[in-house]
Amino acid sequence: WYECNPPFSPGLMEQMVTRLLQHLSEADDKGRAVSFVIIVPACESMSSTKDDAVPAARRFASRSFRSMLESKYKTQHILLASGEHGYVEGAQHLRPTRFKTSRYDTSVILLQSRKARRDVEKACGSNWKGKFEAGMRAAFGSGHENESIERKDEAYLPNNRKEVEKEEEDTQAEDKKRQKSRKKKHRRKK
Repeated sequence: WYECNPPFSPGLMEQMVTRLLQHLSEADDKGRAVSFVIIVPACESMSSTKDDAVPAARRFASRSFRSMLESKYKTQHILLASGEHGYVEGAQHLRPTRFKTSRYDTSVILLQSRKARRDVEKACGSNWKGKFEAGMRAAFGSGHENESIERKDEAYLPNNRKEVEKEEEDTQAEDKKRQKSRKKKHRRKK
């Protein structure tokens, strides 16, 4: 089993899908079990608002997304609704929280060779897809809410309250510094 969570660049996503389908075709030819779990933005709900930061990326990524969904290797597609799942933020070391709730729908797509499908059904039974989906939903469940509750509880302990407040102030100050720095760099480029 392999996981693919590519940078959400349309050209790169198209190349990834082409390569994955080649690997799956070769696996079928050689009778090998190969499975790919791909995590990408959902392109099914293509509606975007003026404030949507990624409408062009979604539109262009749609081709690779459709290639996976229409592929003979697609075993399962799980749609994770925005706000109902999350991820570990890349800048977690700079923030008071690790987790971030996703503002966009996400697709988890399972592509498998014929042998991989047979092997997993033989090993896990006919309801394996339901178990797989439940596992994926649990894995992507946002830890942000639980983490926020824990931090608030810690803040009200007499010894920790000031420390937590100071940490949050420092994080906000660092964020403002980074934003100013980005604006300066942007102005210089113009």
